[in-house]
Amino acid sequence: MGSKISTQCADPGVSHDEDRISTLPDHLLHNILSFIPTQDAVRTGVLSRRWQRVWIEVPTLAFSDDTRPTAGFAGSLEKVLAGSHDDQHQHVHVDVLEISVSHPLHIARANVWLQQAMERVHGSTSISFVFPPNDFWSASAGDRVVLDLPSGGRTTALSLDFSLYGIGTLRVPPVSAALVPSSLTELSLESLRLDGSRFSDLVSSCCPRLRKLFLRICGDMDYLRLSNDALEDLDLHFPCPPSGSPGGLRQLQVSSRNLRRLSIHEIFSPEVRCNEVHDGSKVASFRTPRLEHLFWTCSAYMHPSRIEFADSLATVRHLDLALVTHAWVGDTYRYHNKLAVWLLRHCTGVRCLNVSLWNFARDPMETVRVLDEASLAQYEDLMVSVPELSSVVELTVVTMMDHHAYGASIASLLSRCKYVERLTILVSDKRFEHDYACVDAAVCWCKCPANWREQKLRLDFLRQVDFRGFKETTGWMADLSRLLPSSETNGASEGSTTPLVVQMTEPESNGPGIRS
Repeated sequence: MGSKISTQCADPGVSHDEDRISTLPDHLLHNILSFIPTQDAVRTGVLSRRWQRVWIEVPTLAFSDDTRPTAGFAGSLEKVLAGSHDDQHQHVHVDVLEISVSHPLHIARANVWLQQAMERVHGSTSISFVFPPNDFWSASAGDRVVLDLPSGGRTTALSLDFSLYGIGTLRVPPVSAALVPSSLTELSLESLRLDGSRFSDLVSSCCPRLRKLFLRICGDMDYLRLSNDALEDLDLHFPCPPSGSPGGLRQLQVSSRNLRRLSIHEIFSPEVRCNEVHDGSKVASFRTPRLEHLFWTCSAYMHPSRIEFADSLATVRHLDLALVTHAWVGDTYRYHNKLAVWLLRHCTGVRCLNVSLWNFARDPMETVRVLDEASLAQYEDLMVSVPELSSVVELTVVTMMDHHAYGASIASLLSRCKYVERLTILVSDKRFEHDYACVDAAVCWCKCPANWREQKLRLDFLRQVDFRGFKETTGWMADLSRLLPSSETNGASEGSTTPLVVQMTEPESNGPGIRS
């Protein structure tokens, strides 16, 4: 980058070699440097004495080794972490440091950089590991990358992200009297292994300011016991391991007086989530008296008797969960809607409800190898167990495929949300449509009520409808849309002239989920 500007056709009193960029105030120079790669910003320090300190105060420094040679990347990064520039020992005050590494030599140095960054970065530190798709980095390699979580430090937000399952491990220091309390307010750990016992002790005893915790953990874990009243946002996810690998959590305990948002994904191990025969112990227990947003996606695989909420769930205002529309009664390895219905009954103050619908009613020829009345009787409509939802004013329904049974299921759900004001219906993925489609509507194993298209939905408060993922209202969506009140009837029911607004959005390549 050059600092000289040609001034041809400008004021004749200005020298053609005058350095006009260097005369700009610092905040403008910082803004300029924020648009170029950080390695280039560091290089501007050689332009002049004026420029030696400019790059130091750029609020965000981002290093990625996919655009620079190994030596240049490591040199620039270590110059920042060392806190000096050309041996002048200038203090580098970094608010945000982002590091993305993919070269094996850089990955090997990541632990050293992590320790230095935690001491020098006052704001956010993020380290992402981008592993090339080759045989050198593979899940079978085990713990090829081991990071040590620093005890103490200045960093307030830390993110460690591995792109390959099982390739990294985070070692947590043991809790001791000499351990410096952490300054962390946010911690995000993705796709790495972790010692649940040590991590539980760390969060509960040494992170007095931790407000937000995101864990996407690999491998298996006996228990996770988090007791921290500073926690406000907790997101837990154990991604599905490769075939044959153990994975999942056996017991979860969460206690926080200030927790507002709780997200539970598929985190429990198969040995506890689908086991009806047990000793009565709870797989998950929560003491969260101020919970407002509850997100639970694995409800079909857990019985409500294994879950305990010590405090009332009436404080929950935003609820995200999954519902199974139809299923084969012999499908005993799932609990279907038992936990979801339990949550709906106990979250009595929900204003915003997001529901993802799944249809597990597979072709009886695949399930029981015969198509007759006896086999069709083995399928049931699970939506009949959904309770009245009189507090819901905003409803979002996401279907995982464009299946004909969803019209009846959504209509059934709407009949229980009589005070809904805003409705969004989204088809997010059509990849599995052929697996669940009834061959003949006359021989339908989804148990859709035959007269669902003729029912009358009393939605007197409905003001906005948004169809997403539909190019046009055809099939079950057309049938469902005819059940919705028109703008004239909707206005008349309230004595209002406010029209019903209906919007339609084209499908996306990878439809969004329901998580907000």
